Amino acid sequence: MVVGLLVVAVVCMLVGSAAGWGRSGRAFAATVVSRMGGGEWWEGWAKGVLREAEMSTLSTIIFAERLPRVLLGVIVGAGLAAAGVVFQGLLRNPLASPYILGVSAGGALGAVTAMRLSLMGAFMGLSYMTGFSFVGALAAIALVYWVGSPGGRTSSVRLILAGVIVNAFFSSVTMFLNYTADFTQSRRIVTWLMGGLYLADYARVWQSLPWVALGLVVLWAISRDLNVLSFGDQAAAQLGVSVERAKRVAFFGGSLVTGVCVSVSGPIGFVGLVIPHTMRFIFGPDHRLLLPTSAIAGGGFLVACDTLARVGFGAAELPVGVITAFVGGPFFVWLLRRSGRRRLAG
Repeated sequence: MVVGLLVVAVVCMLVGSAAGWGRSGRAFAATVVSRMGGGEWWEGWAKGVLREAEMSTLSTIIFAERLPRVLLGVIVGAGLAAAGVVFQGLLRNPLASPYILGVSAGGALGAVTAMRLSLMGAFMGLSYMTGFSFVGALAAIALVYWVGSPGGRTSSVRLILAGVIVNAFFSSVTMFLNYTADFTQSRRIVTWLMGGLYLADYARVWQSLPWVALGLVVLWAISRDLNVLSFGDQAAAQLGVSVERAKRVAFFGGSLVTGVCVSVSGPIGFVGLVIPHTMRFIFGPDHRLLLPTSAIAGGGFLVACDTLARVGFGAAELPVGVITAFVGGPFFVWLLRRSGRRRLAG
């Protein structure tokens, strides 16, 4: 019990520091320990860190506001990073990311449609905006697969082209809806399209966690097949891999994880591009190791970017998608030029 609470306290200190409350992580740890009831010694330690009145206030701030935001950031970052690993392995394209297949554009169109219809309520605990966004992402997945897989056979080039087409079409419809909206709706739409965790609550955490967790397990289960697919479809088939089945599982698994993440946070770009390449450089190309490490790093990266977006610019809070774009834009240019030099050298 004591060892367990010590671990919780240490973890909470780290999370508390990342959450950027303007207090040390010890305050978060003290509040958690006091909530869990860790015995006289732990209670005495907690009360030594915080006064009774401070505990009540910090408990509300931490558990009602900060903790859901951190948890949602971890979930979304992990999902986007893992999806990026899968799409880069599936398409054998280092520039591939979860948004290249139009999933984010479909999710964005669904959410914007809900905003334009002023559907701000919820049904069975699920907000209409989140539900519409998820349905839009599913529609984009189905449309891309239908266009990019004539005769039931998938092609990396066709999937990319279909994704570009669907992304462009859905984005144009989204811009039309935004253009025809009034000032208040247009402001909400633009803010949501930048991507952010400012709407985080426990409902969104529980809505996204099971789906993202299931998707990560499914994707990790085909990690060996992804390793073999990197040698090409023909070589993979000769090594006993069911190529079409592996492609379908990877495509739909990665797309569904992306769709869930977009539905609860908006389109947050570049996480699925920056993190997989960084982890591949550190741990190598083996997807059995690359997938879990990218998921962990993606969660930490998005929480760090969200912290910077909240506390790094004074009283103003930037959408976290702006911060990830600041990081990912130069990284994308560097990666593009590096890939070009490799082709010329080859």
